[in-house]
Amino acid sequence: MRELRGSLIVRVTFLGGAMALLLAFAQPAGAKKAAAAQPPAPPPVAQKPAEEHASAAKPDAKPDAKPVDPKVAGQQEFAAAVAALTKEFRDKKLRPRSDYFTSNPAPDITTDMVFAALGHPIGGESACDAYIKWQMLSLIPGKVSEEHVPQMLEAFVNHPKLSERPGVTLASRTELVKDTAKCTGEQEAAINAEFGKRLQKVLADNEPILKYSDELFAKLPPTLPVVGAGFNEIMARVEIGVSSDLSNTMLTVTRAWAGTNPAPEQLKNVRDTLNKLLEKMNKKVSEAPQPSDTAVTLLGVYDPADEQHAAHVMNTAGGKVVTPAKKPAAAAAGKTQELKDTFPPEMFISCSYDSTKKEMTWKSDKSPFLTTKQLTDLVKYLDNLINNPSGGLQVKEAK
Repeated sequence: MRELRGSLIVRVTFLGGAMALLLAFAQPAGAKKAAAAQPPAPPPVAQKPAEEHASAAKPDAKPDAKPVDPKVAGQQEFAAAVAALTKEFRDKKLRPRSDYFTSNPAPDITTDMVFAALGHPIGGESACDAYIKWQMLSLIPGKVSEEHVPQMLEAFVNHPKLSERPGVTLASRTELVKDTAKCTGEQEAAINAEFGKRLQKVLADNEPILKYSDELFAKLPPTLPVVGAGFNEIMARVEIGVSSDLSNTMLTVTRAWAGTNPAPEQLKNVRDTLNKLLEKMNKKVSEAPQPSDTAVTLLGVYDPADEQHAAHVMNTAGGKVVTPAKKPAAAAAGKTQELKDTFPPEMFISCSYDSTKKEMTWKSDKSPFLTTKQLTDLVKYLDNLINNPSGGLQVKEAK
């Protein structure tokens, strides 16, 4: 990423006699004879180099500047990029892709400088920090090298915190029902406007964080720790109502990892984890887990550098989960609206006034997540590899 810098020294060449010779060839024949009759010209006086003339005229002139240290140059380029990207964020002129360095080359910023930056806050607030780092990733094309996988995975696991969508957790929905229980039809528009304003702020704050974390994940190779960290992430996102493409990406990455011929025990661990997710999704409302039963409980906390730990966590999720104590079910604060605790969780969309019941009712939808069919197909695929390690029978997925 570095270019050699050279300096071009312009030297002044005095043509002297050579120029006179060219002029002589250009003269008419008569002029040449006349010139021959003239006494020979005295030898030209030796000319001093231009550098000596300059130094004689300017005894205090500074010597040539020393080449800039590439490390210092890289730091300067890095600081300039951070300043420019911060301005883009403040001006709300966000790039749709990670391509800042395509149009703003920075040959002295090294890969090590980028990875060092990923491990520390560099942009103030979370959204700005994520936007800057997302653009920095344009200096790392394709998949990350093996030596940098632990740093990239750590950056993915510890990306800036996403904001919770309003009206997705049981506590948030309970509060909204309570706050609007005594509202009238005339207040419906104002309530929805305020709710929409809160929602748009969350979406705007989360957008650069999602792009950054998804870009990090896209540069990781399909290994067991990566698969585990990916499932942890999508579970954390669904709990706070965040929609992203990572859920579908996990289907592809899990299949890619399974195709690297991992140990049968590892395949079983991942399959059992997916079965746990299916059980969680298929539970009746009365049996549904509380919000505290999150991805950390299900899949564990990953050490990116420890594949054995990742396998242990997968195994734990496969059948040895320590279920946290159930919290008392939250009572709905409205007159008749019932709040359900399910997985994926419900999330409020908008409210409307029921003139018959004379109360405000909230409409809801499911937090975005994989479908039971997608998970079931993936479980079947892993079962096929476990039972047919030679790659014989293949499961045909229904479209």
